[in-house]
Amino acid sequence: MLPSPSAPSSRTKRKRNDNNSDGSVVDLSRDSDDSAREEEEDKDKDTSSDDDDDDHEEQQRRQPNNPLLRLHNEILDFVECIQPTATETANRMLVVDEIEQVAREIWSNETFDVKIFGSTMTGLALPTSDVDIVIIGLPQNAKRCIMKLGNELKRRNMVSYIELITGARVPIIKMTHLDTGTDADICFNQTSGPRMGLMIKHMLNVVPAMKPLVLVLKYFMQQRSLNVTFKGGVGSFLLQLMVISSIQNHAKVRQHDRWKQLDALERQLKRNTPNSSSNKKAKKNVTAQKE
Repeated sequence: MLPSPSAPSSRTKRKRNDNNSDGSVVDLSRDSDDSAREEEEDKDKDTSSDDDDDDHEEQQRRQPNNPLLRLHNEILDFVECIQPTATETANRMLVVDEIEQVAREIWSNETFDVKIFGSTMTGLALPTSDVDIVIIGLPQNAKRCIMKLGNELKRRNMVSYIELITGARVPIIKMTHLDTGTDADICFNQTSGPRMGLMIKHMLNVVPAMKPLVLVLKYFMQQRSLNVTFKGGVGSFLLQLMVISSIQNHAKVRQHDRWKQLDALERQLKRNTPNSSSNKKAKKNVTAQKE
């Protein structure tokens, strides 16, 4: 009786004499392992895609049905997304410190202050916003100070770009820091900048809705190159004032509408049983709300 041939194992290596004349050996176990690995990867991809779909559906269920509320949530998410990182904030402060150090070496015998203002001070800066710096207290002419500081910054190779604007109403230095790539504007003896910055910070505390509105509109204007003032655009400070005015006017309109509703309610109460005690209490409440 002939013994039955045993089944070949998956780990068996066979020679392909028909197709490979050089007698090369083909590892069938490697092919089976690769196919098993590919099947596992396909399963993982299917599982991850199913999880992503579930997360998306769950997120859609959490969204409110009101489109205005959805827009409100998207604006808040956008504001949170564009907040400056710790690295960006550190780079801005590094630029301020280096400029202050150079200025104190140039005017070592003078007493002056180096302050920031604008969006860096108020917290309304976009990731691409520059740093506004003012040097207050130097007795020299602003144009002369700009020339001296600008030439020193170029001599020390601290900037990749610099422009000395001495013919403007407010002479400034526009520069880009070499190491960090941060843009900065430097002016002299302009005390209105920090003062207006304090006013904007106060308004942000009083009207919290101002910050998201300003940041969304500011980014909208920047995308369309409508934020350059000397080209007819709307600058950051003007935009902030426009938002403040709009919020104040909107509050007045709502207050006027509320007053009209209360006035109509008061007239209605006068027509209906004027001598009842409940109507007298209602009239007092309406009068108190109107005041």
